[in-house]
Amino acid sequence: MSLRGEDSDGKKYSKPEALWTELAQAPEGAQEVWYNRAVAYWDSQEASVNGVLGGYGHVSDDDIAESRKFLFKVSKTSSREASSKSIADTPGHSRNLLN
Repeated sequence: MSLRGEDSDGKKYSKPEALWTELAQAPEGAQEVWYNRAVAYWDSQEASVNGVLGGYGHVSDDDIAESRKFLFKVSKTSSREASSKSIADTPGHSRNLLN
């Protein structure tokens, strides 16, 4: 599983640790600027599941149906706990799959 990504300025990182290492070694004040930008971003988001998930707070019935099929198929080949966790990390999936 690749965990590559980029920061809010578009700088690319091969893994999350690279970003945190660079930030830890940044000049004095850089960390405060980074955290202030993060706070400003979250202050501008809706205080809801939809806001936290970037507009993907709703999970369609079709998505839930396909997730159920996937979990059923995976549960035959691996541990039920592992297969359930793979989808249940998303709040909308957890709520709707368990109903």
